[in-house]
Amino acid sequence: MSKTVIIAALDEELIYFAPLFRGKSNVCLLKTGVGEKKTVFTLNHHFQKDQCDSILNIGTTGTLTSEIPFESIVIPDRTVNFDTGEECYVDREFRVNIENQLKNQGVYFYAGKLVTVRTPVMSEADREKIHRETGAIAVDMESHFVNVWARDRNIPAVVLRIVTDLSDSNAVSDFNDHLQSASKKLAKIIGRLEFH
Repeated sequence: MSKTVIIAALDEELIYFAPLFRGKSNVCLLKTGVGEKKTVFTLNHHFQKDQCDSILNIGTTGTLTSEIPFESIVIPDRTVNFDTGEECYVDREFRVNIENQLKNQGVYFYAGKLVTVRTPVMSEADREKIHRETGAIAVDMESHFVNVWARDRNIPAVVLRIVTDLSDSNAVSDFNDHLQSASKKLAKIIGRLEFH
């Protein structure tokens, strides 16, 4: 039987997933912590003792364009490291499988590039600058590092994020206001996915 690891940075992003996957041996939940060092350390530590066939990297994201509303789903076709410019495509077959399942559920999603940064991007001006320089539609602090880690080990990985803060608003208060409802919505959507 194949096994998918669902990865998120925060407990709050995973809290609603535990009841959905309790007792299922084909899905494992893993909290990495925020940022590159914690993410890579956790992945290395976890996969020394447990293997998987695919990685679903989930959690929250901020938008870099005003067209994407709160609690929208974002599925990037690739990630980019803002500091280095390195791009890494997600696994196409796995991504298309997830996208098709979402379409069958009637879930609308945004596709495009997601940029990973080392520190939170708080201002509208900084978000506009990142969007202009990278062409990315959304931003987070872990996805690129997970994506590269998986690619280097030939593990299919896909990113599925939900918007908690907008490009033209207050990132901190938006994140706090939307974290719980966004995490519930994301868990409900992912709970209906089939993992092979």
